[in-house]
Amino acid sequence: AAASVMGQGISGRGLNDAELRGVARVFGGSSVLSFNGGNAGAILPKELYTGFSDLLEPLSADSAVDLPVFLPLPRTGSSVLWDVLGGCVGMDARTSDGGQYVGDVKASALSGRQVLFAPSLPSASSALSQSPSLGRAFLLLRHPVKRLVSSFHDARARSSDPSDPIHSMTTVEYAGSDMFVDNEVVRMLSGAVEGENVHMGHVEIAVEALRTKVLVGISEFLDESLVRFEQYFGWWDAVLERTSNLATSGVGAAGQGSSVLQCQRDRIAAGDRRGEVAQPKPGNEEFRELVRLNWADVQLYHAAKKAFGEQAALVD
Repeated sequence: AAASVMGQGISGRGLNDAELRGVARVFGGSSVLSFNGGNAGAILPKELYTGFSDLLEPLSADSAVDLPVFLPLPRTGSSVLWDVLGGCVGMDARTSDGGQYVGDVKASALSGRQVLFAPSLPSASSALSQSPSLGRAFLLLRHPVKRLVSSFHDARARSSDPSDPIHSMTTVEYAGSDMFVDNEVVRMLSGAVEGENVHMGHVEIAVEALRTKVLVGISEFLDESLVRFEQYFGWWDAVLERTSNLATSGVGAAGQGSSVLQCQRDRIAAGDRRGEVAQPKPGNEEFRELVRLNWADVQLYHAAKKAFGEQAALVD
């Protein structure tokens, strides 16, 4: 089964049991990022990644050269990141073509840098094509089953119409309906459009994107992920410098300085609702079916966790 999965790719919305076991074996080891031997060097779609810098390239001291591009995904903690940037470190939010920009207007803590919140890679590429800046992509990922279940309950809570079909659906039915995009992260990173069958070639492209172009955060390690982003883009040093300056600038300023970091901790705690929804137990029938329907994102998530560990070297 493993050989057929790796050699031919899998199309459609899910895998059968034999294929699922094969994928589990292939991805069960510790070398997920090189799962296909020749995976490193997979060709990234030019229409998605032209204008993006490689992760290993040093950031320019000129803030106009490198533009951080955040790719928000629902139910991952992306809104917490927005809240931390806008509410804790003196950044103003405003909209612009191609997405939402966060720019440091109130204070100089972030040295004038901006962050592009782009709803998709194509929109980010479009914005970058009109800019002299090179993009630096980053995102937060959550286990696909947990994100799916959370999305299901959120969609239910948002619907006030008792006749809405979602109120009579199971989680599995929701996952297989047109209300939810299967393997959304792989689609986003590989260019596979909604409705197109996802195969292993798309997974390889997505993994290569994580390896070379996208700084990874894991929502299960939200605090550490936000610090990683801040350190990589130079925001952490700016926040610490601002804290130090406030602490030495006069009576009462020490409390203001401390509040910058305390604000971040408070916003993370307030926005962390991961435990509010009961999740299926790994291995039970519901969990297996949700994995089957989102097999590509599950495999990418395992690769992302490994990338998250390896990318720590980028900020050491």
